Amino acid sequence: MGPSAGSIYADDWGIIRNGVITRSLSTSLVVAGSILRENHADDNHLLSIGRVLQLTGLVFFAGSTLYDTIVVSAHSVDYHNANVRIGVGASTIGPVFNQFTVYPDFRINLFF
Repeated sequence: MGPSAGSIYADDWGIIRNGVITRSLSTSLVVAGSILRENHADDNHLLSIGRVLQLTGLVFFAGSTLYDTIVVSAHSVDYHNANVRIGVGASTIGPVFNQFTVYPDFRINLFF
Protein backbone atom coordinates (compact mmCIF):
# COMPACT_ATOMS: atom_id res chain seq x y z
CA MET A 1 0.00 0.00 0.00
CA GLY A 2 2.99 2.33 0.47
CA PRO A 3 3.47 3.24 -3.20
CA SER A 4 -0.25 4.03 -3.40
CA ALA A 5 -0.21 6.51 -0.50
CA GLY A 6 -0.81 9.51 -2.76
CA SER A 7 -3.68 7.74 -4.48
CA ILE A 8 -5.18 6.86 -1.08
CA TYR A 9 -5.02 10.54 -0.15
CA ALA A 10 -6.69 11.42 -3.46
CA ASP A 11 -9.34 8.71 -2.94
CA ASP A 12 -8.49 7.12 -6.31
CA TRP A 13 -9.38 3.49 -5.51
CA GLY A 14 -9.31 2.15 -9.09
CA ILE A 15 -5.63 3.04 -9.43
CA ILE A 16 -4.88 1.65 -5.97
CA ARG A 17 -6.54 -1.66 -6.87
CA ASN A 18 -4.51 -1.97 -10.09
CA GLY A 19 -1.22 -1.25 -8.32
CA VAL A 20 -1.89 -3.68 -5.48
CA ILE A 21 -2.90 -6.44 -7.92
CA THR A 22 0.22 -5.87 -10.04
CA ARG A 23 2.52 -6.00 -7.02
CA SER A 24 0.71 -9.07 -5.63
CA LEU A 25 1.09 -10.97 -8.90
CA SER A 26 4.77 -9.98 -9.06
CA THR A 27 5.28 -11.24 -5.53
CA SER A 28 3.58 -14.53 -6.42
CA LEU A 29 6.06 -14.96 -9.30
CA VAL A 30 8.95 -14.50 -6.88
CA VAL A 31 7.42 -17.01 -4.45
CA ALA A 32 6.74 -19.55 -7.23
CA GLY A 33 10.33 -19.23 -8.43
CA SER A 34 11.60 -19.72 -4.89
CA ILE A 35 9.50 -22.85 -4.45
CA LEU A 36 10.76 -24.27 -7.76
CA ARG A 37 14.38 -23.56 -6.84
CA GLU A 38 14.03 -25.01 -3.36
CA ASN A 39 12.11 -28.19 -4.23
CA HIS A 40 14.00 -29.04 -7.44
CA ALA A 41 17.60 -28.10 -6.64
CA ASP A 42 18.92 -31.15 -8.53
CA ASP A 43 17.10 -30.41 -11.82
CA ASN A 44 18.96 -27.69 -13.75
CA HIS A 45 16.03 -26.97 -16.08
CA LEU A 46 13.56 -26.28 -13.24
CA LEU A 47 16.26 -24.39 -11.35
CA SER A 48 16.67 -22.08 -14.35
CA ILE A 49 12.91 -21.59 -14.65
CA GLY A 50 12.78 -20.71 -10.95
CA ARG A 51 15.51 -18.10 -11.40
CA VAL A 52 13.71 -16.56 -14.38
CA LEU A 53 10.44 -16.42 -12.44
CA GLN A 54 12.15 -14.76 -9.49
CA LEU A 55 13.94 -12.20 -11.64
CA THR A 56 10.80 -11.41 -13.67
CA GLY A 57 8.72 -10.98 -10.54
CA LEU A 58 11.34 -8.78 -8.93
CA VAL A 59 11.65 -6.54 -12.02
CA PHE A 60 7.86 -6.12 -12.30
CA PHE A 61 7.54 -5.48 -8.56
CA ALA A 62 10.28 -2.82 -8.53
CA GLY A 63 8.99 -1.22 -11.72
CA SER A 64 5.41 -1.08 -10.47
CA THR A 65 6.51 0.32 -7.12
CA LEU A 66 8.61 3.07 -8.67
CA TYR A 67 5.99 3.94 -11.28
CA ASP A 68 3.19 4.12 -8.70
CA THR A 69 5.31 6.16 -6.29
CA ILE A 70 6.72 8.67 -8.76
CA VAL A 71 4.11 9.01 -11.50
CA VAL A 72 0.69 7.64 -10.57
CA SER A 73 0.41 8.89 -6.98
CA ALA A 74 1.72 12.32 -7.92
CA HIS A 75 -0.81 12.58 -10.75
CA SER A 76 -3.66 11.49 -8.48
CA VAL A 77 -2.70 14.06 -5.85
CA ASP A 78 -2.32 16.86 -8.43
CA TYR A 79 -5.71 16.04 -9.95
CA HIS A 80 -7.37 15.84 -6.53
CA ASN A 81 -5.82 19.12 -5.37
CA ALA A 82 -6.85 20.88 -8.59
CA ASN A 83 -10.44 19.71 -8.06
CA VAL A 84 -10.36 20.96 -4.47
CA ARG A 85 -8.99 24.35 -5.58
CA ILE A 86 -11.67 24.68 -8.25
CA GLY A 87 -14.33 23.65 -5.75
CA VAL A 88 -13.38 26.41 -3.31
CA GLY A 89 -12.81 28.97 -6.06
CA ALA A 90 -9.05 29.24 -5.62
CA SER A 91 -6.78 29.82 -8.56
CA THR A 92 -4.79 26.85 -9.82
CA ILE A 93 -2.01 29.12 -11.05
CA GLY A 94 0.57 30.22 -8.49
CA PRO A 95 1.95 33.77 -8.41
CA VAL A 96 5.36 32.71 -9.73
CA PHE A 97 5.98 29.37 -11.39
CA ASN A 98 9.44 27.98 -12.02
CA GLN A 99 10.13 24.71 -13.78
CA PHE A 100 13.52 23.03 -13.82
CA THR A 101 14.24 20.23 -16.27
CA VAL A 102 16.53 17.70 -14.65
CA TYR A 103 16.13 14.99 -17.27
CA PRO A 104 14.19 15.25 -20.58
CA ASP A 105 11.04 13.68 -19.11
CA PHE A 106 11.53 14.64 -15.47
CA ARG A 107 10.68 18.18 -14.40
CA ILE A 108 10.61 19.79 -10.98
CA ASN A 109 7.91 22.40 -10.45
CA LEU A 110 8.45 25.03 -7.77
CA PHE A 111 5.81 27.51 -6.73
CA PHE A 112 7.23 30.60 -5.01
